[in-house]
Amino acid sequence: MVMFKKLFYVILLLTLMAVPSQAQTSGNTEEVDSQPSAPPQYFFFLAPVGEVNMYGWDVAFGGGLSIGGGDSITMGANILYFADSYKINVLEITIFIRYFILGSEKNYGPFFQLVGGMTIFGREDFAPIPSGIGSMSGGAAFGWRFMLGKRWFVEPAIRAGYPYLVGVGVSTGLLF
Repeated sequence: MVMFKKLFYVILLLTLMAVPSQAQTSGNTEEVDSQPSAPPQYFFFLAPVGEVNMYGWDVAFGGGLSIGGGDSITMGANILYFADSYKINVLEITIFIRYFILGSEKNYGPFFQLVGGMTIFGREDFAPIPSGIGSMSGGAAFGWRFMLGKRWFVEPAIRAGYPYLVGVGVSTGLLF
């Protein structure tokens, strides 16, 4: 229970750090209004994730949540939970750094991502915290962010690493 409380505070801190603060302008706005309007820039995203991967002898199905922020280089965190037919449950808590290949003006299109963190295993029950069985997790992913309007997106991705072999997933999210 104490671990869940600490995890909640870490996620809350990451969320608050990712939300941009903007100063209010006052005075003459004629100069600002005469400039052409730039496309809106979004910094923070929140996306539910669904994934199929190979954590062991069988295919594991699962999902979770991804949060992050940035422009061409994005940082964030994933919390994912998987289960397979052998009743092995996996809780994966990772951080990531993502590079959008199209550059700093774009936060869509192809991306490359490095992932690292921890993996907790459980048998027949939810992966317990603290767990007697765990591992460091690391890997790389390649994906593509397709924009659906100005704020919504879909991201299919494939990843490979340790302790999983390969994973294929999709997320649908919202830019803030």
